[in-house]
Amino acid sequence: MISALAAVGMTAGACTKNAETSNTEIVNAEAAETVTYADAQTALADGNRFFDENLTEKAVDAYKQATKLDPDLAEAHFKLGLAYALLESEQELIATPAEPVSDTEDKDEKPKKEKKSNSVLAFENAVIAYKKLIDKDSKDHSAHFNLGRVYDRLNEDKDARKSLETAVKLEPENTLYQTELGAVLIKLAQYDEAVRALKKAVELDEGNALAAELLEKAEAGKKRVDYGADAIKKTLKEKDSRGSSRSDDDDEDDSKKGDDNKSTDKKETDKKKEPAKTPPAQPKKSASSSTR
Repeated sequence: MISALAAVGMTAGACTKNAETSNTEIVNAEAAETVTYADAQTALADGNRFFDENLTEKAVDAYKQATKLDPDLAEAHFKLGLAYALLESEQELIATPAEPVSDTEDKDEKPKKEKKSNSVLAFENAVIAYKKLIDKDSKDHSAHFNLGRVYDRLNEDKDARKSLETAVKLEPENTLYQTELGAVLIKLAQYDEAVRALKKAVELDEGNALAAELLEKAEAGKKRVDYGADAIKKTLKEKDSRGSSRSDDDDEDDSKKGDDNKSTDKKETDKKKEPAKTPPAQPKKSASSSTR
């Protein structure tokens, strides 16, 4: 009986293992599949679908084909950068730590120039493509918005702010635009402006959870800045007060010294004006006394 149960257990385990192997093979086969596209838009659409399904490598392949079929397809360059960035972050998590530099190595040797990552190259191509769209139509708010997002990914925050502000100016009632602008302003520590943008985003869409969360961060940052500014003002005021007090004391001492000097000068002047005292006249001797 026990042997029979053991046999059944072994058979079930084997079936489960075979099922797992089969599923793994299916996933690997799907990942290994490559489709050749003839249309850039189709490749872009499939890339978006693969990206949403966490099939990142297939998404990269589709986006790459889209950019080759249409080099000016800005969205494909941007999405390719996002897909590459995800793969690169995953690779960093599993990468082995770098070995420490040996003391015997030449310390004067110039460090090698760091090679740009695939994501950075894709984002830079996206910048070029979006600028072309803006050159064709300067009022294309979507192009300005996405250009701002690309600059944000490249950590070019000032350029990102400029592009997003243009998008908001062209489309002020867009809660997404206001949210992205607020996020970049927080990175730049421009909390007053960030609060205004994010309040507008929440006002436009009360269900915008991201805007509400960012608004809390912006308001907290504003409080920190205001507190620091108040502390600096207080310190400067105290320094000015101490300096003024010392100045008053110095003026008082100078005044006293001046009065003392005036008193001394007056005494000396009075002495000069005082007539010289003549000695008392001696009585004249009489003739009779002189002949004696």
